[in-house]
Amino acid sequence: MKILDDAKEIISERGSDYGGFVESFNRASAIASTLSGKDITPYDVAVVMMAVKQARINNDPMKYDSWVDLIAYCGFASYFASPSQRKSKVTDEEVDFIMGKLRE
Repeated sequence: MKILDDAKEIISERGSDYGGFVESFNRASAIASTLSGKDITPYDVAVVMMAVKQARINNDPMKYDSWVDLIAYCGFASYFASPSQRKSKVTDEEVDFIMGKLRE
């Protein structure tokens, strides 16, 4: 299906622009955890991004890019839901690293 191919391509393109998705989602979860004072996992980040895309699709169901992004976020959530990838909390080292980057 074209939409699945497009999702795969956009993941690859964004990986080139922003780094690998594991690193990006770990970074996002560390930032969200620090800002909220709650444990936010990479899986949680993916689920929230799915919700954002679904809200956008509800507003404009003809926006193809939102569907492509939703598929990508579903794939990320599936990856982080696996027992070997799902974390119960962000480590202190991850928070320290992110906070250091934010201060630079």
